[in-house]
Amino acid sequence: MSAEALSSPEPRCIDVGSGESWSLSQILDHAETLAKFLVSSFGGRRSTWNTGGANVDYEVITVGVLAPNIPAIPIVAYSCMAAGLPVTPLPVGSSSSEIAYLVCLAQCEIVFVHPSQLETIKTSGYPAERIILTEPFEGWDGQILPDLLVIARSLPEFTIDGKHPMPKHQVALVVFSSGSTGNPKAVMITHQNIYALLICRVLTSGANVGVEKKTAVILSVLPMREFNHFRSTFSLKSPSDVADCLIHNLKAIFMDF
Repeated sequence: MSAEALSSPEPRCIDVGSGESWSLSQILDHAETLAKFLVSSFGGRRSTWNTGGANVDYEVITVGVLAPNIPAIPIVAYSCMAAGLPVTPLPVGSSSSEIAYLVCLAQCEIVFVHPSQLETIKTSGYPAERIILTEPFEGWDGQILPDLLVIARSLPEFTIDGKHPMPKHQVALVVFSSGSTGNPKAVMITHQNIYALLICRVLTSGANVGVEKKTAVILSVLPMREFNHFRSTFSLKSPSDVADCLIHNLKAIFMDF
């Protein structure tokens, strides 16, 4: 890592394996660029998971990410937020059958995949033409993230008003929680969900809401970039573990009121 990176006050994402360092502004620039490609490719499109069958409502394009903690994670996540597309991190270390179940459950239209996870998703039966590798890999002739960024830089700026249910730059994180059948179920967490819960909590708790509290309370929300951090820090092994971790942190917010 360069001396400039070490001395910079700007937040940075560091790839421990390669020593490569990305500043927050670089990540956001790449994310905004990739968002142009996502909107150009999927804006206004119906999900191919929509079969027209009963109780099927797959109108929204969902993007999956299957990768360890690398700079591509926040780039893809933030690009999806900017493009108004839900994004779902898929647990690294899952079996092929688990990935097959989860991509179907989350309705992943495309999946950004690290080369180390390529064999797993290929043997899951997920279509190769929907796989985008996060970096070049010998023997892979499909799409890769660096090429998409080059293409996206030539695309015009975009607006998504009326094209997607998620406003621009809002969080749409799909996580997997325990289901009553024993299988995981997909749950979406958005900024709007969190805000609504916080407001309801304020309105329904306390003897006199109109009285100002003597002690100031600071609230903090678990940001998207912490998702994989918690998964690696606490060695979370299953989708339900990840969901429980997120729910635990959300509960901590409400308990502070």
